[in-house]
Amino acid sequence: MRLFYTIIPLVCLVANTAFSQNNDCAEAVVICNSSQINYNPAGPGANDFIDADNDAGCLLADEHQSAWYYFEFRDDMPPNSVIEFVITPNAGVGEDYDFAIYGPDPTCDNLGDPIRCSFANSFCTYCPQTGLGNGAVDLSEPASGDGFVAPMTVQPGEGYYLLVDNYDASSQGFDLDWGGGAAAYLDCTATPECNIQLSQEGPLELCPSPVEVQMPVSISGLEGNETFAWTASNGGDAFLSATDVDYPTLTIPEGTTGSFNYTLTVTNLNCSETINIMVNVIPGLPLTISGDTEACEGEQITLTANGPFVEYEWSSGETSSSIAINASGSYAVQAVDPSGCIGNQSVDITFHPLPEPQITGDDSICEGESTSFDAGSGYETYSWNSGSNQQTTSENVSGNYSVTVTDANGCQGSDEVTLSVMPTPVVEIDGEPIICRGESASLTATLGMSNYLW
Repeated sequence: MRLFYTIIPLVCLVANTAFSQNNDCAEAVVICNSSQINYNPAGPGANDFIDADNDAGCLLADEHQSAWYYFEFRDDMPPNSVIEFVITPNAGVGEDYDFAIYGPDPTCDNLGDPIRCSFANSFCTYCPQTGLGNGAVDLSEPASGDGFVAPMTVQPGEGYYLLVDNYDASSQGFDLDWGGGAAAYLDCTATPECNIQLSQEGPLELCPSPVEVQMPVSISGLEGNETFAWTASNGGDAFLSATDVDYPTLTIPEGTTGSFNYTLTVTNLNCSETINIMVNVIPGLPLTISGDTEACEGEQITLTANGPFVEYEWSSGETSSSIAINASGSYAVQAVDPSGCIGNQSVDITFHPLPEPQITGDDSICEGESTSFDAGSGYETYSWNSGSNQQTTSENVSGNYSVTVTDANGCQGSDEVTLSVMPTPVVEIDGEPIICRGESASLTATLGMSNYLW
C-alpha cells in the first residue's frame, strides 16, 4: 500500500494548495475536492512513457510542465456514477493545458492507453478551460479539439491517474472543480496503487549445497530510490549473502533441513510492498560407497554407490552405480537423488605389490645327500609343494620344488627350483693285478670322471 507524507490529507481540506514536485506518475498526489492548485514543476520529470506499457495517447508532444494526480471513489458510492471536472488556468486566456486520464486501477508501470485525453490548443472553443463534460461525447481530442471530452462513468472503489500538462510552461497553477454525482464520493484517504511488484520465482525446495543460488523472487516496478530488507525465520538470514540488497544469494550448509520463511520488504518514497517466500530445505539422501579398499596387484575391486539415486558420475568417468577398478588412487562419486539433491562421497583404494620370494640352496646333490631350500624371511605363511609350511625345507629327491608365500597384506607370490640328485659313480680299475719285483703295471680308472684321487 502507498505510504504518503501527512500533507496529502490536507489536499482535501485546503482550498489553495501548493504541491511538491509531482512531475512523475510515481509521485502522484491524491486530490479529492475542488481546489486551486498551485504547482511549479521544473519540467517533465522522468519520461513516464518510455515504458512500452504506457501510452501518451493524444498528448503527441508528451510532457512539458507536467503534474500527476490520483483520485479514487469511496466504496459507498452508487454504481455507474458520473464524474466531471473543469480545469481553469489562473493565467487566463492564452494558457494551454492538456490532460490524460488512465484507469481504472492502473499502475505507473502499466498505465495502458488513456481513457480520456485532450490535446486542444490555446485557441480552442472553451479555452483556456479544459476538462470532462460540457456536453462533450468524444473520448479523446487532438489539437483542433474544443477543450472538453466526455464525462466518465465510474464504479465504487475505482482509482485513476490524471496527468495535467501545462504546454506553455507558465507555472501559474489552475483551479480544479469537480462535478457529477461521483464528485461527492471522492476518497480523501485513497492511496495510489503501489508500483512495486513482488512475486516468487524459481524452486522453493532446495537441497543443502555449498553452491550459491539466487533468492527465488521477482522484483519490478522500481523507481530507483528503493531500500530492501530481508528477514528470515529459524536463523535463515545467516544463509543470505546480504540482507539489504534486492537479490541476495542463498547458501544452504550441508546437514541443514527444515523450512525457512524469508520476508522481503521493498520501500520507496511513496510506498512499500512485502512478500513472504517459504524455502523448504530437503534433506539429502545419505550416500555411501561399499567395496574393498585394499587388494593385491592383479586383482579387481568393485565399488558401489549405495542409495536410491538416479544419476551417478565417478571421478574415473563412469556413470553407473558400480565400477570395477584395478589401480590405486582416490575414487569419488557424485549422485543425484529423485528430488534433485546431490550427494558426494569418496574413498581411497590401495593395491599392494605381490611378494617375490627367492629360493636359495643347492639344486644339485649326490645320492644319499640332502639339500635345504630357503624361501626367505618376513612372510606370514609358507606353503611348499612338498608339504612343508616352514621357511625352509630339506629335500633329497630329484624334482621341481615350489613355494607360495603370503605377506602381511594377504598377497601371495611364488618361486620354483629344480633339484637334481646325482647317482653315485661306479669306478673300475683296469690293469695287471700281479707283477714281479722290479716290474711295473699301468692301472686305469673308469674314464669320464671329473677328477681322480689315487
